[in-house]
Amino acid sequence: GYVIANPINPEWQQHVNNVADDIVSNYDVDGLHLDYIRYIGSIAHESLPHDAQSHAMFLAETGLDAANPGNLGAYQQFIRDRITDLVGDLQTTVKTANPNAQLSAAVWRDPDIGTNDYLQEYRTWLENDLLDIAMPMIYLSNSNNHLLQPNISNTMSIPTNTLIAPGLGPYLHDDADLIVQQLQTLYAAGANGSTMFS
Repeated sequence: GYVIANPINPEWQQHVNNVADDIVSNYDVDGLHLDYIRYIGSIAHESLPHDAQSHAMFLAETGLDAANPGNLGAYQQFIRDRITDLVGDLQTTVKTANPNAQLSAAVWRDPDIGTNDYLQEYRTWLENDLLDIAMPMIYLSNSNNHLLQPNISNTMSIPTNTLIAPGLGPYLHDDADLIVQQLQTLYAAGANGSTMFS
């Protein structure tokens, strides 16, 4: 149900920055929130961008051929870095338009999963304070609630000035008891707040 843009493409990155600038400059908003700021779909070699421009940019930066499956790890890192560049550019765009506006992003429930499976290296974003608020999507039910503590601990261990407000998924819960327990776990871990999805 989505049309997915190539995150390497400089023209697309500029378009996203232009939209962000338009919103923050011309509307009385408190901030801008980024969703799906990661690679969508499979990160297997055949599913990555294989247009001429992406290959040329990768070759110019690394000296490697993106068409060669043997260079998959380097190509994935190149894409991670371009997504990180976009987040950094958006921070500059937002803060230039309105220094008081907050930049937030929905990020994967665990930074290692984000990096390895979605090319979303948000550990770097937090270390470099590229966001004002990060919202790890820790949507867990009773059956996998055991992941909450390691997920939040992994994120909270990152040195950052970014506020951490994990998203919880009450749509997966049969009653209110689990959400109360999850909130208590977040606050005990030092989270700055929480968001709720659906």
